[in-house]
Amino acid sequence: MIPHGDSLYLSTSSKGTYEWNDRYDFLTEAQRREYGSVLRLRMPGNLAAQMQWKENPTRLTFQYDGRTISIQQDGTSISTARLERPLKVDLADLKASWSQGVYGPLNGELREHSLEH
Repeated sequence: MIPHGDSLYLSTSSKGTYEWNDRYDFLTEAQRREYGSVLRLRMPGNLAAQMQWKENPTRLTFQYDGRTISIQQDGTSISTARLERPLKVDLADLKASWSQGVYGPLNGELREHSLEH
């Protein structure tokens, strides 16, 4: 999966270049025909950005005003998306989990965090 612009690209291809073999009969014909596809996924409200590497601490800011989502690194915008129509979100029960992510524990030091809504 690779984020790019307003989309997430997902590849269903294998890492090898093997010819099709009958032993792969666990896939249906429809699944086999889809194998090797590159899919472009778009979903309103989704935003991804590539951070710039820094030797020193960096500050990430995520902002949402009901119509625009933005990510800033040290005060510089690194990605922005505008929704086609306003999206109302109830943040009353919002929770944040610091230093634990999709790929496991943070391999670094979280020096400061805050959440405003």
